[in-house]
Amino acid sequence: MGKKASYHEAAIEIAYELVARGIDLVYGGGSIGLMYLISQGIHCHVIGSSYPTPQGV
Repeated sequence: MGKKASYHEAAIEIAYELVARGIDLVYGGGSIGLMYLISQGIHCHVIGSSYPTPQGV
């Protein structure tokens, strides 16, 4: 989730700012990392981005 607590805190602050400004998040749906933290902070404003993986990749 980021090696420093400050990264975690900044991700949460970004989430709050996105909500305050009415900005939606297009997010791939992973469950780790800082983008995951942001998506959890604004879960009601997330626009999903799901698509199938091409065959043979």
